Amino acid sequence: MSEFHNNLSYSQIDLFHQCPRKWTFKYIDKIDTEQKSIYLDYGSAVHKGLEFAFWELKDTNTLNKNEMMKTIADLSLDYAYGDKDGELKTLAIKDMERLLNYEGFYQKIKNKEIIGIEEEFNLVIPTMLCGENIDINIKGFIDLIYRDDDDKLVVVDHKTSKKKFDKNKRRNNLQIPIYFMAIFDKFGEYPKSGIYNFTKLNTFQESLFTEKITDEQNELMNKRNPKTIWAKGIKESKKEIIQTFKDMNNKKFRLTTNPSPLCYFCDYKAICTNASNWKPKEKK
Repeated sequence: MSEFHNNLSYSQIDLFHQCPRKWTFKYIDKIDTEQKSIYLDYGSAVHKGLEFAFWELKDTNTLNKNEMMKTIADLSLDYAYGDKDGELKTLAIKDMERLLNYEGFYQKIKNKEIIGIEEEFNLVIPTMLCGENIDINIKGFIDLIYRDDDDKLVVVDHKTSKKKFDKNKRRNNLQIPIYFMAIFDKFGEYPKSGIYNFTKLNTFQESLFTEKITDEQNELMNKRNPKTIWAKGIKESKKEIIQTFKDMNNKKFRLTTNPSPLCYFCDYKAICTNASNWKPKEKK
């Protein structure tokens, strides 16, 4: 039996779509850049703080302010990687305070039944490659799962990025559809929706579930500022995941590059012969 790269995660799929060669450097060549980032540290602090808070809420139906803040304080952001003014720590604390007061997105989870926190999953998608039956294994964790007032499941992913997703990203992103399929495998029902909770921005974006995008739904989403976004349909998502898996296992294809301004921030730009020469303008 041939060896295939069939153990994936959403982050792997997303990185491959961004640039196949960058994915190859990391997951095939296993080149570890050992780059640390204050933003990764900030994201870790926020996720740990929220994880602790939601476990408290699930187990006791209360929130412990002192313990929540201690979780943030223990993951130092002040000087570890350069947050000398404490800006990121302040943002993390503000998000904890919004949860304590059930403000913004957190209004949605007040008095709701919490089903899962950092819920682990292994989604299996069968396919064929080179005449062999292969299982694509997509592993990951879902930040939060709860039931809404209609007794429908809702999945949540906490985002610590500095901007929201645009319409196309929300329509084409595979993260929420992967969560939908994983939830169906575990609970026997598809969620009502998936929510991106942008903790730094005090806002959220919701994508509704549908098995297949209809012409009517497409027409509504094609408007300049659509009120409703449906996540990519399940059948279409599986098809894209299978094609991505096949491209990952195509030695020629995975060496292709997608030069863009993102190359400037790439950990592998020094060893990539096709990296873009774009640089940000210097501030005067």
